[in-house]
Order: sequence, then structure tokens, then C-alpha cells
Amino acid sequence: MPAAKGVPADGPERLIVFVKQRLADLGMTQEELAARGGPDRSTLGKLRGRPGQKTPTVATLLAYDDGLGWERGSAAVVLLGGAPQEARAATGSGPLGGEEKALRLLRQAHRRAGKLAELLDSANREFEHLRRQLDALSGGR
Repeated sequence: MPAAKGVPADGPERLIVFVKQRLADLGMTQEELAARGGPDRSTLGKLRGRPGQKTPTVATLLAYDDGLGWERGSAAVVLLGGAPQEARAATGSGPLGGEEKALRLLRQAHRRAGKLAELLDSANREFEHLRRQLDALSGGR
């Protein structure tokens, strides 16, 4: 299969392109992929960081297949220059629909809002700590 413009003909860089595209298609983050049993977020970076070295393990490739909803063996096929095949759900319902994608985006937004709330709370605590230190300094003069 000829590579699309900007897509490597084969190898780990090709797999990275296809994984990122699939994540975008599913409305899924790398963290969500890992939560579904897929490879950790850092795995793509590790693939990129070791040019000329051996390909990912079979377990890693199968984890991409399962986590991304590809037929088993698809990630290996991508490494060799092919295209992944989308797996059908056990119920025969096929790929994710719009509602499932929307639910995933809502869950992602909820998690990010929670993280932002935690960061804001931490920043407020730090601000209060610094304010108390400044008050102590100015009161000591």
C-alpha cells in the first residue's frame, strides 16, 4: 500500500501516525487508551526515541490492537506498511457511534475539570502561604 503524503512507508513512525489518528477518530486520549489496557502514554515516545532498534514487542502491538479496536495483528501490519482493520464488537454493532464518542469526550472533559480544580486549589493554598509570609514580614518592621 503506498504511503499517504507525510506518512512513513513503514516502521515505528508509521505506527505512531496511525495510533494518533485512531485516537483522534475515537475522541480518546492516550491516557484513556492506557486505562483500557493499551500501552502507557510514554510508549509512543519510546518508539520514536529508538530509531534503528527492534520493533515493539508482540504484547505492545496487541495492546494497541485491543485498545484501539483494531483486529489483532493490525499494529504489526501497520509497521510493515499496511493499514489496520477495525475490529467488530462481539455484539456485531461495529465501530463506535457518535453517542459513544460524545460520552468519551464528556468523561475526558470531566476528568480534566477535576484536575484543573485540584491545581487551582493547590495554587490558592500556595498563595495563602505566601500571603501569610508577607504579612509576617511586614508586621515585623
